[in-house]
Amino acid sequence: MTVFELREEYKKELKYYENTKQFFYYEGDIARKTIVKDIEEKTLLKGITDGKIAIFPIYEKQKMDVVDGHVKLGFTVYFMSYTKFLDFRKNYIENCVEAENLVKAELKQNELF
Repeated sequence: MTVFELREEYKKELKYYENTKQFFYYEGDIARKTIVKDIEEKTLLKGITDGKIAIFPIYEKQKMDVVDGHVKLGFTVYFMSYTKFLDFRKNYIENCVEAENLVKAELKQNELF
């Protein structure tokens, strides 16, 4: 899965932009501000569930202060196009969130017996 990792020298500029779309398209191309990486989806899913990775869409409604907060907390931050992000998010919910909820429900059910 192709993601865009923020280059180190641009991490301090995040606070000057309102949203991710403005950050990437206001002053230039995405290639200048990021490193393109191809990472397996299961690796991304594991990083998210482990609390080490955060993925954000390049989208006018994705507030940059949220991204900046994740950078300051030490997350590895990746960006995706909005449509790919929606597909990834759907897969994450189906495979990680719903699976975790099923495990919790089974554990709770076992406690009743």
